[in-house]
Amino acid sequence: MKTEAQVQSEIDDINSKYAEQYRFDKKELDKARKELNFLGRCLKYLKSDCEKEPYLKKEMDVLEKRLILVDDGFGKWCSSNADIAYKYENPLPVYHRHMGRAKIVKQIATIKYLIS
Repeated sequence: MKTEAQVQSEIDDINSKYAEQYRFDKKELDKARKELNFLGRCLKYLKSDCEKEPYLKKEMDVLEKRLILVDDGFGKWCSSNADIAYKYENPLPVYHRHMGRAKIVKQIATIKYLIS
């Protein structure tokens, strides 16, 4: 499992890498910003006072089950929300936004990073 020091050193590496450069490519800067936000979330969690390892594994199982339920529930959602589903050419992205799938995937990625 990652420690606070490991995550902080990764943050410092990214900051020092971009502090030395004078010109920034927008893609690189956006990528660094996203990575810093991700590492900041990880660091904030590691500084909290909960039981880390067992809680993370349990939370990972819950999130994976929730993701499976979201992915399997598309047909049922289309039939119960026909007016919304038929308004769009591809209603799957609308369903994912409605169900918060991106947030679940982000939480799973964060937990996998912390556990590794």
